[in-house]
Amino acid sequence: MALCAVGVVLALGSFTPLGHLLYHVPLLGRTRLQNRSMAIFDLGAAALLAWWLDAVLAGRPDEAALTGPRRYVTLAPLATAVALGVAALVGPGFVTQSLMGAPHTAPLAGGIRWLAAGSLGIAVAYLVALRRRARRTLVAVALIELACFSVFFQTGLISGTSTFAPSPAAARALFGSAGRTAIVDPLVQGYHQTVPLGLANLDVFTGLPSVQGYGSLESQRYVAVTGTERLGSFDGCALARGAFAPLRLAAIAVTRSALAVSPVRDASPTTCGVVPRRPSATRYLGGTSPVARVVLSPPPGATLALGVPTVVALGRDGRALRPPAVLAADGRALVASFPGGPRAAAIRLSAPGGVRLARTQATLADGTVLRLDTAMQVALSAAPWRFEGVAGVLSVFRATAVRPWAWLAPSPAGDAVRLVAQGTDGTAVVSVRAVAPARLVRAEAWLPGWTATLASSDAISSREVDVVPDGLVQAVEVPRGVWTVTFAYHAPHLVAGALGSLVGLVALVGSTLALEVARRRDRTTRVRRAVQ
Repeated sequence: MALCAVGVVLALGSFTPLGHLLYHVPLLGRTRLQNRSMAIFDLGAAALLAWWLDAVLAGRPDEAALTGPRRYVTLAPLATAVALGVAALVGPGFVTQSLMGAPHTAPLAGGIRWLAAGSLGIAVAYLVALRRRARRTLVAVALIELACFSVFFQTGLISGTSTFAPSPAAARALFGSAGRTAIVDPLVQGYHQTVPLGLANLDVFTGLPSVQGYGSLESQRYVAVTGTERLGSFDGCALARGAFAPLRLAAIAVTRSALAVSPVRDASPTTCGVVPRRPSATRYLGGTSPVARVVLSPPPGATLALGVPTVVALGRDGRALRPPAVLAADGRALVASFPGGPRAAAIRLSAPGGVRLARTQATLADGTVLRLDTAMQVALSAAPWRFEGVAGVLSVFRATAVRPWAWLAPSPAGDAVRLVAQGTDGTAVVSVRAVAPARLVRAEAWLPGWTATLASSDAISSREVDVVPDGLVQAVEVPRGVWTVTFAYHAPHLVAGALGSLVGLVALVGSTLALEVARRRDRTTRVRRAVQ
């Protein structure tokens, strides 16, 4: 019970009244995914289940709380499972949306009926076995459930269109393979589409490198700059500042929750600083929606457009739609009406002398009002981003230029950098020719534990050099000449951690053996006393 209680508190973390105290516990306050502490609860729950099952199989129903009114409490989870199974068979879409807490997860219900039927069958079998006190049947059902869980959920052998297994082919088709990728879905509204692209694991299973660190090592400094700590999160203002350029961010898939928000009275638009004047500004609806009216406003004290403005709606492929907008001035704002409510993916404002767009509010044909002035809107409307189109619930963008894997700074004529080898663990071998001392910058996030070896072209001499941060990425200083630089990573304190785990394991085995020896001695003593 103690493990269960501690596991729940640690997993909920800051969502509990104890959150402000837990933050000061060493290491715990810096844990990136506190919900993983639910494994502690799982361990305690498994121990309680084993104790309960042992009591049932040993014929101790009172100890297992299967007698009197207590049996209704004990069997309540099974009854709930039966009710959910029946509901999932009748209305899978409603159950899926209710359990996941998101209205956009209904497509997941397409392959849920067979899963609901199997779960319902297992729950009914448990109830029947417990009611009849059929111990062998109970063991058989438990083994069947364990086998099904292991095969279908732990090995990725779920088949059908609703599979959650990330697909490298689907990810490459959407993102390409020019550089790193990002999936921006802060409210996880596109779960059914983003998970097969690798949202939950990103580059772990798809093989495509990502700028988001979910499932990988990253420093707190990296998280603070990029805003990528939570699943599907991303700092649009960091993107606008160019923080991701050294990381070779080449493609972004964004859901509506990052592009459009519900209007808040007197809420200031997100500008990420001064709004520059550009030839055009584009605001994206997040997917395609029938748009009826758009209100576009400049920053305070600025002019929206120099020259005659033009407003067009863009379709899912980024092409202009017909008919054109009907424009009207409303104070300093510009109101664009779209006859017929075309299904648009974006709205583009342009003028011969440039535009300065801050606040944008769109009204859809069904009356829904959206604010299109989030940080992601500001960042994606500027260079180097190009709108590729809409894929399901995702708006896809590609960078017009991507940096190389490594470069020299400064880089005068005659310098050359070539990536010789790249390992899946981040290890890299880079060939460098420098006409003067320079800094070799590598598009890999800096983290304590990286080392670099500098070897001459004739391989006669080599030495270790310091790997230092260069913004978010890593760099080493190289002298004049031709060199081979090898980057490698060794997790800090890994050996100490392994030794500590070994000591703990030895202590656990030793204490277990000591308790067993003491128990046997006590039993022998009691037998001797009984004989005497």
